[in-house]
Amino acid sequence: MTISILIFLYATLTSLALFSARKQLPAWLTFLNILAITMLYLSLVYPLWLAISLILAILTAINNGLILNGKVSTYHLIIRIVFSLLIFFLAMA
Repeated sequence: MTISILIFLYATLTSLALFSARKQLPAWLTFLNILAITMLYLSLVYPLWLAISLILAILTAINNGLILNGKVSTYHLIIRIVFSLLIFFLAMA
């Protein structure tokens, strides 16, 4: 139950961030973001998709930072990785 809430929150917050930056991102990156978000939501039903969706979410976050800010925020990336690992290991427990 708790893991489902964390996954849902992660996907929803990522969706909100994408919505606010959608006009600044190229179409291919918007598509990858939507794919990662969709896969996160689907992992609530199909847990095997979780690892792939978390990796894709991190990769899109890196590209988002490069496109939007010209650099990757180390702090933001560390938070994303730690949160993704937390979700993954809680799901595997």
